[in-house]
Amino acid sequence: MKHAQIATKELADFVRERAAIEENYAKAMVKLSKMATNGTQLGTFAPLWEVFRISSDKLALCHLELMKKLHDLIKEIARYGEEQGRVHKKSKEEAAGTLEAVQLLHGVAQLLPKSKESYHSKCQEYERLRKEGTSQKELDKAELKSRKAGEALRRAVDKYNAARADFEQRMEEREKRRLEQLERKKELQRLLEEEDSKLKGKSPKQVAPGKVTRAQIEESIRKDQQQKENTDTVEKEKTHLEVPLEENINRRVPEEGTVEARTIEDAIAVLSVANELDRHPERRMKAAFTAFEELNLPRLKQENPNMRLSQLKQLLKKEWMKSPDNPMNQRHKAYNSQK
Repeated sequence: MKHAQIATKELADFVRERAAIEENYAKAMVKLSKMATNGTQLGTFAPLWEVFRISSDKLALCHLELMKKLHDLIKEIARYGEEQGRVHKKSKEEAAGTLEAVQLLHGVAQLLPKSKESYHSKCQEYERLRKEGTSQKELDKAELKSRKAGEALRRAVDKYNAARADFEQRMEEREKRRLEQLERKKELQRLLEEEDSKLKGKSPKQVAPGKVTRAQIEESIRKDQQQKENTDTVEKEKTHLEVPLEENINRRVPEEGTVEARTIEDAIAVLSVANELDRHPERRMKAAFTAFEELNLPRLKQENPNMRLSQLKQLLKKEWMKSPDNPMNQRHKAYNSQK
């Protein structure tokens, strides 16, 4: 803590000195800008004077901004130093009671062996005098000294027990305060993370429950199955191999049940109402084409195994246009034979 305060003061002094340098540099740039302004504005050097003036003004402005930021940094460092001082003072006050208890326990712990040794020596002295047959007066004195030493030992033991109990109590209280501070710090960190998540549009992390019920498990399984079914029903994006070829409208094949005439003769044949001609061959187109497809499509698949279905149907249409099974071709044949 003490070294941190010294380091903070040294850093503040350094930044303050740097700010003073930037201020002097900015003043010097302002002075140069004035000199450039006072220069001759006529002649060849006029644009150069203008460049010097503008550049000096910009440099002066940049260094003034840097000086302001350095002064703001000095204030931040000062606030940090004051905060560290308060923390140091608070820690010192909290540790004062514990330090006192430690010192008391240490002193009593050193006194206890001395009292014990004194008591044993007095008892041994009394036993020695009694065995030697010393006078009763000397024995009484020795006994009195041993009793006093025993009382001193008991007092030392009581002091040691009391000091130890006080020390343990203070340590427990200090540990409790430390855990409370740690818990508050974690709570603040959690609140900060939740706030950041809300600002970013994300939901905060959910705390995992200690026990999952059967209903929750079944609900989770049901959602997973539903999501899997929805994914399976989504049509996959078609590749270029699956996309059918676009039909050439210039060579379009008429659909079943429709009539197409490209020449005057075909138009006359379509509109003809002669009794011997088939007036409505288009009505038989669909059934005839279906029979033609069932008969010839397997053959085309066998002849062209690498073609797609759309390509096979294109070939089938072309054959259908030329096939004598096509009612439209039968109509044209009848019309031509009539002529």
